[in-house]
Amino acid sequence: MSSESSDWRKIFQNELIEGAIVLAGGKKIGQISELILSSYKILLLDYEKMLSNERVGTMKANHVLGGYKATEYLIQRGHHRILHITGEIKRKISIQRARGYLECLGHYGIETHEILYSQFDQEKAYCTLRDYIKEKKGFYFTAIFAGNDYIALGVMKALQEHHLKVPEDVSIIAYDNMDLCKYTTPKITSVDHLGENIAKKALLSLIDIIHGKKGGEEETEILIRERESVATRK
Repeated sequence: MSSESSDWRKIFQNELIEGAIVLAGGKKIGQISELILSSYKILLLDYEKMLSNERVGTMKANHVLGGYKATEYLIQRGHHRILHITGEIKRKISIQRARGYLECLGHYGIETHEILYSQFDQEKAYCTLRDYIKEKKGFYFTAIFAGNDYIALGVMKALQEHHLKVPEDVSIIAYDNMDLCKYTTPKITSVDHLGENIAKKALLSLIDIIHGKKGGEEETEILIRERESVATRK
């Protein structure tokens, strides 16, 4: 549904609508907060904050686990020098995904690590990696765990400018599994944090709330969508 509060109010004026599923990722916090405080029954997908509202349910991902699985995917394909480029350092999802990255490296006994905090934005990520490579006078890592798909796009551009090929020279795994991952060259391997059959699961949860069940918190499935951006090192 639209992020504009006037739009969602108009939607709920339709008496046939008893509830709504809202994809919270990317929406402004104030707009979501206003919706939560309304009298409407809703299910929020990918909402970062904790809730205590009987009319509102949430389905969210374990982003620590997602970061762990992304890193493990690279390790299992022979990569031990893995750079993590993520979003703003104060964002909860940035912290969680970075934590998963560090926990996985620790579990496998890999000491080499580095985290670059940027923004969840293609151009910002491009500038961050471009400047990093210039400062270091080269690139030491064999793989990058990008904090989201937009970051992966920026990273690919920066690598290309420094004559580094994906995945031949540097492998990339991203996060969010947006449709754009299917249309890049190479196609991007990405973490799908909403998992299988999310629409059906969300609908069933919303129906429960509409029928009087208290809104709660459910965890989504974490999957890796394999494509072409990760190579196995021999």
